Amino acid sequence: MLPLAYGRTAEEFLQIDTDRRRDFMKITITAVSVPALRQIQAFRKRYEQQYPEDDLTIVCFYVAGQEQRYVLEPERIIKDIATADVAVVDTMGASEELQEIVVKGLKACKGHRIVIGNALRDYIRLGSFSMGAMGKMMKGSGGKKDSGNVSGTSGTDGAEVSGNGEKKSSAGALTKMHRMRRMAMMMGNVLPFGVTRDMKNVFLLIDYWQQATRTDMESFMHLILRQYGGRKFLPKEKPCLSERSFFHGNLGYTGEILEEGGF
Repeated sequence: MLPLAYGRTAEEFLQIDTDRRRDFMKITITAVSVPALRQIQAFRKRYEQQYPEDDLTIVCFYVAGQEQRYVLEPERIIKDIATADVAVVDTMGASEELQEIVVKGLKACKGHRIVIGNALRDYIRLGSFSMGAMGKMMKGSGGKKDSGNVSGTSGTDGAEVSGNGEKKSSAGALTKMHRMRRMAMMMGNVLPFGVTRDMKNVFLLIDYWQQATRTDMESFMHLILRQYGGRKFLPKEKPCLSERSFFHGNLGYTGEILEEGGF
């Protein structure tokens, strides 16, 4: 046994250092939320200072007010979403043109996909959970089958398009998502492993993102990095600071333009 150092053996320190040297991980975030992106930027700086040996890359695209730029030159955003280990998408209120570009990246992405908002929610996939699996569970539990947009390639956050082309009310979509959220939280607490754990984590991540405080965004990143990136040395996520429900339309985003160089 090697000598003790600060209450630990050298072998223990070596194991801790080995645990921290993880494989390369890439997280791509495409979003309209200024508060959330600012917190992600601050988290990245703190993380690089605290864990300089970790091979973590965070790529951010702020798309509010800059849609035309990505519509005209979509290659980079598609590639970075497609090659992400975790793709986070918050494009609520964005144009259909931009949504379609993001969809191309999501379709090609083999990693985890976290989607905030209604329009592209069918592309959510986290661990063993996907929205397709959720739909089957809802149907099996007595929920009505959704006749709305299942492709996620069109539509807006305010409404869905049904099979006959008629718009369903946003209230109906919100009711369905609230029902899904309640089921996810209940089942995730009863069976905290596998698909039910992943299902609960989807809604926790969305809650953290919507609050966009420092504590919530740290929990957002810690949950992803610990449970889906193997960074077990990180602290566990904390409870969400607010009980505000899922998929609110007005999240208080500002119109402030962020410089791309800041990300």
